[in-house]
Amino acid sequence: SRWEAFKAKVSDSFAGVAGSSIVVGTLVTVGTVIAGLLVYWLIALLL
Repeated sequence: SRWEAFKAKVSDSFAGVAGSSIVVGTLVTVGTVIAGLLVYWLIALLL
């Protein structure tokens, strides 16, 4: 039925969003860690 197809499409798009948000979350976490290390390194150099 049309409703089943719609539900399948919605769940597929939710799965896509969840997958990409995991990737984005990982990238943000890695970026934050790298930025923190750079800031720490700069402070250590200046002090």
